[in-house]
Amino acid sequence: MKRIKLFLSILLFIGIVIIASKINAASITASSSKSTINVGEEFNVSINLSGASVATLTTRLTVDTSKVEYVSGPSNSSFSNGRAIYTWTDPTGGSNPKTGGTIVTFKFRAKQTGKASFQVSGEFYDPDENPITVSFSGTNVTIQQKTEVNPPTNNGTTNTPSQGGTTTPPTSPTTPNNPTTPNRPSSGTSNNQTTNNSSDNANLKNLHIDIEGMTPKFSKNTTNYYIVIQNNIDKINVTAEPEDNRAKVEITGNTNLKSGVNKIKIQVTAQDNKTKKAYIINVTKTDNPDLANANLENLAIENVTLNPEFDKDITEYKVEISSIEEKLNILAIPQIEGAQVQITGNENLQFGENIIKITVIAKDGITTKDYTINIYKKTQEEENEGLEATNNQEQLNEVEEQKNITVGEIIFIAIILIGVTGIIIYLITKYLKENKQ
Repeated sequence: MKRIKLFLSILLFIGIVIIASKINAASITASSSKSTINVGEEFNVSINLSGASVATLTTRLTVDTSKVEYVSGPSNSSFSNGRAIYTWTDPTGGSNPKTGGTIVTFKFRAKQTGKASFQVSGEFYDPDENPITVSFSGTNVTIQQKTEVNPPTNNGTTNTPSQGGTTTPPTSPTTPNNPTTPNRPSSGTSNNQTTNNSSDNANLKNLHIDIEGMTPKFSKNTTNYYIVIQNNIDKINVTAEPEDNRAKVEITGNTNLKSGVNKIKIQVTAQDNKTKKAYIINVTKTDNPDLANANLENLAIENVTLNPEFDKDITEYKVEISSIEEKLNILAIPQIEGAQVQITGNENLQFGENIIKITVIAKDGITTKDYTINIYKKTQEEENEGLEATNNQEQLNEVEEQKNITVGEIIFIAIILIGVTGIIIYLITKYLKENKQ
């Protein structure tokens, strides 16, 4: 009898161990395409899912911006304040959720030696719109300085400067109060060479003013900025550094500021003397900042998630919508009661790129601030391709998914096994007692 009980107990233990070994707790992990990278090189960081079926998600990758810079991500992602944000919703309403594998991949460039950390967070929902509890795991990348070998010679002379020699410093960025001084070409460069190698880069690399409060945070692709100043300020010093130090920068409108609305213009002219780009700082000079408050308190689109998440100081967003959407219902609430909001471009949406503009007019009636939403409307063919890609990914993950057993299922199976084992032991014990009698 003791041998039978021992045998059944061993079987029960083995069964539970086998089932428990298949448990895959829901987890979100970050992984890098390279564990070690040289300064200046690019690499990918992916966010991966396992152990859950996800129909809607917003995931964030927080990066060490002192060590790396963001390069690119998918169309429905964004990067702001050191966070790469990605949102996704199953277009079929939960029939084809993500069940594993890579959720999104971002590209970065190493810029300083050391260890760069990447941390993951976010919100995840199952096909029934219930929140999913997941564990998060980040990753690290070691950044090193590239080891240079002896460079090739050129006409018998190496490119390496001799010891004690001098290195020509880069041209200084345009400084305040001297906005029109062009950058001089380095000595030895002929006019023909300049013409043949002319650049059309008219982007700014940095834009700073000597007064705090300018929004949004500088980006070379953002051309409109805003600030409210006191009436006793007559001048704002502007520092504008071009990406290409051969470009010219001209700053106008930053002196003799008058009460009301002022516009500081930073005109960048590329080296080719043809390509131009203007950055505008909208300045409101007033003794009553509340009256000049043109911020939004909230901005939302019905059934659509903004990218990035709304922030009053972020003025540009992007979303992706299905082919059947023709109009978007937008909620835009000003921060100060009495301000007005005008919305244009949210109707008759066309396939491809659309721009919705939300203009907030402050209570003073003269201060304005523009928020823009870049809408991408998919075609039916794009939706079909996306669905096909999702189905292919589902087939690849089907075997893995079959191995996933939820904690509730494990508990249920364990209870059944224990109950069945107890019944078997009882019947065997009863049978043996009856035979002894």
